[in-house]
Amino acid sequence: MSFFFESFKNLSQKTRSIIEFIFSGFMFRLLREPVYSLFCRNASNVTPEDSLKGKIILIDLPVKKYHKVGRDCQILFKYIWQRAMEKRQVNSHSTPVFLWADEAQNFLHEHDADYQATARSSRISTVYITQNLPNYYAAMGGSKADYRVKSFLGTLGTKIFHANADIETNKYASELIGDAVFYDPSRSVTMAEKYSQSDSVSLKVDRQVRPEEFAGLKTGGARNDYRVEGYLHKQGDMLFENKTFKKMRFNQNYVPNQ
Repeated sequence: MSFFFESFKNLSQKTRSIIEFIFSGFMFRLLREPVYSLFCRNASNVTPEDSLKGKIILIDLPVKKYHKVGRDCQILFKYIWQRAMEKRQVNSHSTPVFLWADEAQNFLHEHDADYQATARSSRISTVYITQNLPNYYAAMGGSKADYRVKSFLGTLGTKIFHANADIETNKYASELIGDAVFYDPSRSVTMAEKYSQSDSVSLKVDRQVRPEEFAGLKTGGARNDYRVEGYLHKQGDMLFENKTFKKMRFNQNYVPNQ
């Protein structure tokens, strides 16, 4: 800390004022309620390590209500939690933990790809839910957003795709599931002095699931008998009739056994 202050005091006045303005702008948001009481007023009685005791930590700072400060605080705690879970000593008896984020584009940051690359070995399960891929590109921002998002998506081993009207998301899902060889029958008929007909069968390579098929998946509700359709893709496991994907239906009214 002393090194920081010694370096800081030697900066030019203009540079110092820029740093002070950015820092004070961030800290000012932490001095307003309810953030101040949660993070600054008293010593914290919640730590990331509480997850290892079987507790579920819920950050109740909705972005719709608290806007940027709500997002910043959730990302702040998420990053601290990720670091804490990664540095613990893991063995076969270690408690598995999970990170769950709905509207995950609001809480994405640059460390996520690095974190996800080793999360499995740290016995951490991650569930991110978003509407479409452009949400992730917009959240990452910058000239390298494409590479960052692709790097992040590559670390998620299981993906579920539901009904979607976004072309880029549907194209990505179709390409991820991949191609297969299909039989392509054809028939030719000649009507001249004599009638002739020939049948032939060829092989062609095409998408196993076309991008346009995702737009027609059932979205639940009474008109669909409360069934939601989706494609599940599992990396590295030929679980579904020697395939890595399967079209599935989910019951919105499902109640687990008590």
